[in-house]
Amino acid sequence: MRLLKTLCYAQQLADASFATFVGDLDITLPQTAVLAAVAEHPGLSQAATIDMIEIDRSTVADICRRLARKGWLKRRRKKQDARAYEIEVTEQGGEVLRIALEAAERVERLLRNRVPGVAQLRLETRREQRDTAG
Repeated sequence: MRLLKTLCYAQQLADASFATFVGDLDITLPQTAVLAAVAEHPGLSQAATIDMIEIDRSTVADICRRLARKGWLKRRRKKQDARAYEIEVTEQGGEVLRIALEAAERVERLLRNRVPGVAQLRLETRREQRDTAG
């Protein structure tokens, strides 16, 4: 039960702090994860994005729609498969991502200092974990 309470506290602290750090940007941590994955791999398909960040298909599709409406992401049908989208970050999305990543770094530092046990963890992206494992 203690781990569950710690995880809930960490998530609440992360979400609230991130919202404060990004100010009026109206972006969430999962949206930042999608933008970061796409920025790292322009032309990535939504399906590949799902594999990279391990968020479920319907959530990623919803996030991509929202980010496209905000003008932060471009989605276009793939020439090879009209059912699939390839996506890329717009110039405006890149600026938003820069601010959001700075906020995410601040959240990581805050969690390390305020949540028991997190100080021993190294919070990494899935890609970084794969790079060190391979």
